[in-house]
Amino acid sequence: RMKNLYGNSYEDYRTRTPFLFPLPKKLVWILKSPARWIIRKSHPEKGKEVAWIVCIYTIIFMGLSFFWVDFDSDSISRKMVFHSDPGANIDSLLCRIEKVRERREASKYFEALGFAGPESVDPLIGLLNHEWSVNREFAAFELGKLKSESAISPLIQALKDPEGRVRSQAVWSLGHIGSETCVDDLLSCLDQDTLPVSRSTVYSALGEIRSGKSWDVLVGGLEDEAWWTRSSALGALYLIDPDRSLQYVYTALKDEHYGVRRKAVMLLLDLENPASIPYLEQVLHDKDFETRFYAKLAINRMKTGS
Repeated sequence: RMKNLYGNSYEDYRTRTPFLFPLPKKLVWILKSPARWIIRKSHPEKGKEVAWIVCIYTIIFMGLSFFWVDFDSDSISRKMVFHSDPGANIDSLLCRIEKVRERREASKYFEALGFAGPESVDPLIGLLNHEWSVNREFAAFELGKLKSESAISPLIQALKDPEGRVRSQAVWSLGHIGSETCVDDLLSCLDQDTLPVSRSTVYSALGEIRSGKSWDVLVGGLEDEAWWTRSSALGALYLIDPDRSLQYVYTALKDEHYGVRRKAVMLLLDLENPASIPYLEQVLHDKDFETRFYAKLAINRMKTGS
């Protein structure tokens, strides 16, 4: 909502202001205590230590989830749809969607429409014109999950929606469907909406489509002022052509922001090309712990083949 109201001035504010709330030292000590108890140090340094920490925190969170997770929501959605008369269930879901005005409640009914399969495509396309923006957003999301070719044209129209969240969801869905017919429309979004988060979403969608037509635009995105947008452009180039993108991945290892450097390391880890070892060795002393960790992991995999 703030982004839609204030545009670039709000994005500038976000780049200057931390959005994480500082925690008291005692609370941080308590939250980290399970990890310290397992590995006897402040940070993991080996793959086994990471695995143990992930396991113990997964067990803790799964145990805590029993006290607050709404286990009935999914079963309710399925009961609504998996019935002898899918059409009747879709009609009942549409009636519920018309009445509800609470985001979480609406998401359950849209999820149920998604379970209905191809029969729900036309109703979801109709909901792209709903007066409530949340319904338009959820409709775009479910259409992307269904990957219906008939939804491409309506989703392209949704790229002009006044609400940013609806536009972003339409971009994601078009990328998820993966048709090259919408590449030009996605590229045109870059001229209409200059907010960094929107460019990032478009770059990611172009990468999912894997169209060479967007290559030069994505290369230009590597110079974006927002690090997350540079990261999205880099990932998209890699999806389109991993070998051709290597020169840009190597350059990104020297990016000023650790998020981009870490992204480059993760891409090289995925590629597992031994020729990348000299470049990865350059970031073994990076200021960012995760960048160092994954660079070392990538090198070990490339040398040992496992």
